Amino acid sequence: MVVADHISGDHRLINYGTRMCTEGGSVWLCHVEDDMVFQRFVQAIEQIPEITSEPGATLLEEQLLKEARDFIETCFGTLRETGPNVSLKSHVAMGHHVTEYRRLVERTRSSCWWPTPRTTTNWRCTGWLSRCRSN
Repeated sequence: MVVADHISGDHRLINYGTRMCTEGGSVWLCHVEDDMVFQRFVQAIEQIPEITSEPGATLLEEQLLKEARDFIETCFGTLRETGPNVSLKSHVAMGHHVTEYRRLVERTRSSCWWPTPRTTTNWRCTGWLSRCRSN
């Protein structure tokens, strides 16, 4: 499970997460936009009379989540072409980081592999994702 609050452009993290997955396993690329930070920015925008905030908050939320989904889909395309034989899954949401990730881990617990110091000592990453782009 690759977890980030700004997954777009984080090739290194995605490469590490993918390399840690065993053949036939599942790779989850996850992005949670912090709802409290988002609300803080929406409230700040509401204080600026020149900016119409009513549709702006909804449009901004949609755009932030779309960017994360689009980037993940680009990564999936590259991984399908050049990566290992793994199942690719994603989770993109607005919410509280810990709550969202806890929910996701509980849902996927049986398919997760948790590294131990012994399994990661001689581990090296060579990346697949040099071609992924953030739009």
